[in-house]
Amino acid sequence: MARFRYSALKPDGEIARGLIEARDPAEAADHISGFGQTPLSVRPADRFMGLELKSGPGKKELADFLDDLATLHDAGVPLRRALDLLAGHDASRHVRELSQLMMERLDAGADLGAAARISGQGDLALAAELARAGEMSGRLGETLRVGSTILERQSVFATRLRSAMAYPVFLLVLSFAAIIALSVFAGPALAPILEEAPGDAGGLAGLIAFGNFLRAHGLFLLALSAAFGSAFVLASRRPPLDKALAVIRLKTPGIAPLVRDLNCGAFARTFGALVAGGAPAARALELAAASATNSAWRARLNVSADALREGRTVAAALQAIEGLPEELIHLTKVGQEAGALGDMARRAGDILIARALRRLDVIAALAGPVLLVAMGGIIAWIMSAFLGGLSGVGDFAI
Repeated sequence: MARFRYSALKPDGEIARGLIEARDPAEAADHISGFGQTPLSVRPADRFMGLELKSGPGKKELADFLDDLATLHDAGVPLRRALDLLAGHDASRHVRELSQLMMERLDAGADLGAAARISGQGDLALAAELARAGEMSGRLGETLRVGSTILERQSVFATRLRSAMAYPVFLLVLSFAAIIALSVFAGPALAPILEEAPGDAGGLAGLIAFGNFLRAHGLFLLALSAAFGSAFVLASRRPPLDKALAVIRLKTPGIAPLVRDLNCGAFARTFGALVAGGAPAARALELAAASATNSAWRARLNVSADALREGRTVAAALQAIEGLPEELIHLTKVGQEAGALGDMARRAGDILIARALRRLDVIAALAGPVLLVAMGGIIAWIMSAFLGGLSGVGDFAI
């Protein structure tokens, strides 16, 4: 099923706009007519220049949506009315569209879990499964809040990661800008003097040549770098490059433990929430594995669901995963024996995410000084080249 944005004329003369699911625009128009409205325009949603774009609520938006829906449910508001309230004018576009799609499915007779199944993967799939598990267990509000907490913490981690890397990236950009400025503007200004001076100008001559090259081809190199960077970013999200990069991160010293704790922590939290909400263990393991952002770890974690279907216990299925943290295996085993598998799995996830945050702080704290020393050394070399060349010019003048 595809999604289409539409505008239609209502019987009272007002214009209605929204989002609808259908196989093609004609079927979408038929559905709109069935609402008693006259279709004015129907176009594919999330398309730009003919390309399909992945658009949906972010982690923070979806976390707030689940929390608000849980609050309204616990207050006794019917689900259809709760979604109508959440789709109010002050809601974001993504939340309005999500609420509208869910309302249409509820009106068609679907339960909340089926109505929330907008996507088969990612955060929306997790939210749909939590809704289904919550309905089955009779703890919908509690389960939705657990999902909200998971997404909120993932959003906080992403924000913290960006904040931690902001200073090192700033240093890197500033250093490169200083190097280019010295090469392009200061070096070539000395070229006429050096041509008249005898002897070898050393590193200054090479710096001047580099600056002349940048002045002649800088715009082309900038455009080429931007095109290559964009192509690399797009390719890094698709196989085989995304898998290759995932394996590299998995084996890079210093980065590998952070990647492991982050992915296994997200897996444990999601698995614990789904099991506590009443989801079958095998399905919970599948969805929990999908929450891992690293494709190499996602492939490893997927093995656990197959092992569980072969008759192993959850703890034994997790033990079959290569490189899984001992904390997760131990706490899962304890939780299974004590009848509190969901709570213990979430506790293991909290431990792993907390450790990942500490590792991130250490990496960020080291990255700044390392980059500062490295770039300082490069700039010192450039300045020594300038001073050496100028000294030669001064000797020639004397």
